[in-house]
Amino acid sequence: MKLRYKILSFFPKFIKIPADYDKNEIGRIGEEVACAYLKKHRFKVLERNYKPYINEIDIIAEKSKEIVFVEVKTRSVFHDTQSDYYREPAEYVTQKQMINIRKAAKVYIKSHEANEYSFGVIEVYLNKYKKVKTISKIRFIYPLTFA
Repeated sequence: MKLRYKILSFFPKFIKIPADYDKNEIGRIGEEVACAYLKKHRFKVLERNYKPYINEIDIIAEKSKEIVFVEVKTRSVFHDTQSDYYREPAEYVTQKQMINIRKAAKVYIKSHEANEYSFGVIEVYLNKYKKVKTISKIRFIYPLTFA
């Protein structure tokens, strides 16, 4: 996919995204932002959209010889936190997704002989302002433990 703009590793606090992007494009933009965030925090991005079979991992990164398997969740921010519909983006990682991420991670670990590894979620929060969306917050939940 060719983006209409480039997200740099030193990205500014707010990035304007045209509001006409569809859901899949927003997800890809969230992954771009997540990669830039990881690079900014001295992670080396090893793989993106790693899919050994059916299961997929959004980003595989490394820092200090530890492999981190990252799921990226991009969501619009709801200002009404009293609503039943308000959930943190990480809450959208389902049990089935966690099982699939672990399966794909096992394949990667075996093929790359990795010893130290962990899991994480990067949440990308979008606000809508007039005809553009802005990235207002990025949160990295790491290490993430699966139940």
